Amino acid sequence: MNFINKTSILLFSILAFLVSANFAAAQSADKDCFEVKYFDFFGLSAEDKIHWSDAELNELLKMNRSQDENETSFLIPPIVFQLKGFHPNCTKPIDAERFDKLISLYLKVRHKDVSSLENKTLAEKLIFIREDYYNQLQDERLLPHMRYTMDDGPLYGEIPKSIPESKLSESISTDFGKLSIVTANNQIFLTATDKKNKTIWSRIMKGANPDRKLKNLNFDESPVEKTSLSIIIHFYSEGERLNLYLKLDGKFMYYYHSW
Repeated sequence: MNFINKTSILLFSILAFLVSANFAAAQSADKDCFEVKYFDFFGLSAEDKIHWSDAELNELLKMNRSQDENETSFLIPPIVFQLKGFHPNCTKPIDAERFDKLISLYLKVRHKDVSSLENKTLAEKLIFIREDYYNQLQDERLLPHMRYTMDDGPLYGEIPKSIPESKLSESISTDFGKLSIVTANNQIFLTATDKKNKTIWSRIMKGANPDRKLKNLNFDESPVEKTSLSIIIHFYSEGERLNLYLKLDGKFMYYYHSW
């Protein structure tokens, strides 16, 4: 089997795990011997067991370094998830060869040179990785690509010049206030308001084709999923799943629409 096929199969198996993990309800951040937060946003919990074999790591390390970072950023959370267990507070002795391969893979996905970790102790390397991981989570350009999905996106809709007066279709209460769906002029307006009924944001909802506006939008039966990093609101639109990602204060981030 050639390299491309082997790597494709390996990536598919990783994606299959991440897709199943993203459907799991991981409700709290992991606090243990070396705390790394926000894994619940990626559908991972402390009970999950991820252990890529030596052969799998070798195949992943053969990936083309010039590949677009966005295409492989979904590997970052499971790499960090595995690395955190190597902290001296967690285990002794460690598998040094496996640790080095995970570090190398992380740096390769991040397009960083190994010199950034020179002369650092094992614990210092992990602290560096953790801080770099946290920095990525604050990058709104990169974050959407770190949570694997096969849906279309990230999508941002269109900011309306005004919100027309029309009958409210649906609304739900949230920690930050309220999220409302209004249908007017053959368009779907989605609006977030705070607890004082002040508008936080509003969008005309569109599909993957920027010229096509969505025809309908409905909340899922259990629409609100709160993670340590964001609030995810689940909808259905035109018979397909649509997931909206908001900051914890209700500010708009992006959404994905299944195809």
